[in-house]
Amino acid sequence: MSETESLMLEILKQLQHDIGLIKQDIRDIKAQGISTHHRLAALDSDNSRQDESSLYIQDRLEKIEKRLEINS
Repeated sequence: MSETESLMLEILKQLQHDIGLIKQDIRDIKAQGISTHHRLAALDSDNSRQDESSLYIQDRLEKIEKRLEINS
């Protein structure tokens, strides 16, 4: 094997290694993105439940005010 071939082989090996690292980084970023998506979905669900609860409480408060004939 000539010196040029040997040098090219080393360069290709380093490129292959670097591409492997980039692929792993991309996998990690995708996993973090999925995790973030799940957390945001959970927060959105929590907000929806809080909104429903708030509407329920507001409705109950209005009914109580009507029964007590309180004008607000």
